[in-house]
Amino acid sequence: MTIGIYENIKIAFGVIRITRIVTFLLFMLLFILAGCGEVVPSPSPAGRDPTATATAMPPVTAPMATPTLTVAPIPIVESRWQCDPSGGLACFDDLIYVKMLGPDEGWAAGLQNVLLHYTTRPGDSGPTWQRVDPNVALPFDQLVMVSPTEGWAIGRLAGAPFLHYQDGKWEMTSSLGPSNDLDMVSPSEGWGVSNMGYISHYYNGEWHTVVPGGRGKEHLYTVVMVSPQEGWAAGNNNALFHYEGQQWQPVPRAGRSYFASCSKWRQ
Repeated sequence: MTIGIYENIKIAFGVIRITRIVTFLLFMLLFILAGCGEVVPSPSPAGRDPTATATAMPPVTAPMATPTLTVAPIPIVESRWQCDPSGGLACFDDLIYVKMLGPDEGWAAGLQNVLLHYTTRPGDSGPTWQRVDPNVALPFDQLVMVSPTEGWAIGRLAGAPFLHYQDGKWEMTSSLGPSNDLDMVSPSEGWGVSNMGYISHYYNGEWHTVVPGGRGKEHLYTVVMVSPQEGWAAGNNNALFHYEGQQWQPVPRAGRSYFASCSKWRQ
């Protein structure tokens, strides 16, 4: 009897021990399951993979402001000759020579048969450039006005007509005048030069050749009279002549020079 009670007690303690062990195992299983539960990801931005590993972004630096250099425009002032619109078609022609007789009168000559007169016409408030018909078709290379009522115009081509201005109109001269340059010492006297060494003298209303030219002689391009008794003429290949009241004499010079113009001293 005693043995049976002891066996029952022993069995009961065994059951209790097994129950405690099972309870402990169940508690540990619940603890493990609670620590390793499923992680719910937070909502991700549109277009981004929620499973992608987050990468640290570099710090954003504000861009530096680029300095702006402002340069003020420099005004361009053009200094050049402008065509006078009052000249009409003369704005399209090549003018070679201009001679002003005063602030209100002058003459201009050039290519394409151009002669212009700067004067005040009846009824106008002031002077304007007006085209004048020279009654001859040739380009002009030289213009000499002795006075407002008399002048000379030389054609640009050798042997071209030689015009004389008198009584308000231009007319061809009856005598052969200079073809390159002339200088008048008075309305009734002057000197001129031409190609091939010709020197002409104007007196008694006509031009006379005083220094004959010819082939092989130098071209004379310019003449300047200091006074009625003295003058100079010059041209290419070192040609230089001096006049001292009687005749023109060549002036010896070393080397080779080309004279296109001469000037006189003015006091």
